[in-house]
Amino acid sequence: MREYQRHLIACDGSHCHGSKLLKEVREQLGKQARDVKCSTVSCLGQCKEGPVLIVYPDGVWYRCTEKSALKRIVEKHLIGGKIAKKYAMFTMQHAKS
Repeated sequence: MREYQRHLIACDGSHCHGSKLLKEVREQLGKQARDVKCSTVSCLGQCKEGPVLIVYPDGVWYRCTEKSALKRIVEKHLIGGKIAKKYAMFTMQHAKS
């Protein structure tokens, strides 16, 4: 397994289409995509909020209901290392803002 900085997990349930979101994330990240491991799971149990993304090891759960949200999460968190607070649903206690 190669090394990476963050693990992005996307809900791929019937309403979330996480695999499509991850494809867009990889396109936005370009060469930086090698630093982010992307995975899908069948359900994160937050269907009302979906689609849902989780960034680890930061422990931040995001609702990503529009393209502008995804773009901001990529730019601010995956590239910039700061939480995109507007879209954060839940942040684990150890997460930095």
